[in-house]
Amino acid sequence: MCYTLKPEARRHEKAGPGLFFYTMSATITSGEKPPYKSHKSNPMERSPWHSAFANVCVAVLAITVLAGCKRDEVQVYSVPKEKEAPSMQASPAATGPAQIKWQTPAGWTELPAGQMRVALFSVKNKENQEAQTTIIPLPNLAGKDLENVNRWRGQVGLEPINASILTTQVQTVAIAGMDGQLYDMAGTPPDQNQAIRILGAILNREGMTWFVKMTGPDSLVASQKSIFIDFLKTLSFTATTPADTGAAPLRVQNTAPATPAVPAPALPAWKTPEPWKQINPGPMQVAKFQTASEIGASAEVTVAVFPGDVGGTLANVNRWRGQIGLPPIEQNDLDKVTAPLDLGGNKAILVDMLSEQSKVRMVAAIVPKAGQTWFYKLAGQDPMVGREKDAFLKFVQSAQ
Repeated sequence: MCYTLKPEARRHEKAGPGLFFYTMSATITSGEKPPYKSHKSNPMERSPWHSAFANVCVAVLAITVLAGCKRDEVQVYSVPKEKEAPSMQASPAATGPAQIKWQTPAGWTELPAGQMRVALFSVKNKENQEAQTTIIPLPNLAGKDLENVNRWRGQVGLEPINASILTTQVQTVAIAGMDGQLYDMAGTPPDQNQAIRILGAILNREGMTWFVKMTGPDSLVASQKSIFIDFLKTLSFTATTPADTGAAPLRVQNTAPATPAVPAPALPAWKTPEPWKQINPGPMQVAKFQTASEIGASAEVTVAVFPGDVGGTLANVNRWRGQIGLPPIEQNDLDKVTAPLDLGGNKAILVDMLSEQSKVRMVAAIVPKAGQTWFYKLAGQDPMVGREKDAFLKFVQSAQ
């Protein structure tokens, strides 16, 4: 005699969010006897312990009956999906030449990257001091390590160095399986009372320069140096998405062509004042000019363009204030250093700041245009900036 077992699974969402338990009933039939069917009115199902016991009995009966029939029947059930491990998360590919992958070190926290970064990490010590690590790609900056290092040195209050000294400051490190450069510098900025250290790594790859930089209190960054170097080794690039390759990603993030600077932007047809001289632009600049110089005084004009608002007016003003040795200000103090600037219907912002201590002055125009922001800056010794301010404003107006 052969019996047929027809199991029936029911899922109950009573165990908590994302968790389920199952109960099972079964119908056993034969050609000679009416079926016996378990039913919720059965006293054996009135308590969880009895339900579990009944389910075990049904399972044992299923094995016995099916073994007697010598029939292979496959039953398919849905089970709760396991959560993906945090270290295996992935984000979709971005439009652009490549993706970058990394493994986040223990103790580091990922933060929203923002406009100018493709990745941002934070690490804190027991004193709750914080250091941040950023990954920023910029196009066509190969061969400009000296300018970048001197910019970083200025951020920690150090004097610029020349090319011969630069060669003594560099350490070769592995970045994404390639040779990169690591620079380590520490100093005390004029507007702070504690030493700051920067670990700056540079990798040139396929027309893009990748900057990986950790900035924070001297002792904290120094303690993280070996971890930072190991982090550089975990970086890798791919031109395809994980779905294309069938490989499980370690940690995939968008690369940016969220690049902050726009590659080869179309420059406005501005009119260069006399006797300004156009010179080679620095990192993240699309144009640079040298004004007429006098003994002991000079000024430069730079032009840069970025997508979006790059953090907003306050963030940019405070960054510039740090460059000329001034402390940051609050939102309600912005009107003391800014004024509206009308450029033929295009509303811009004019910034004018002076450091009384260093006598360095900066005049800047923030010009939103077609989803981008153009930054025009005149900076140098106060007398020269004051003399060139009118010419600078005419230059900005001619660029519309």
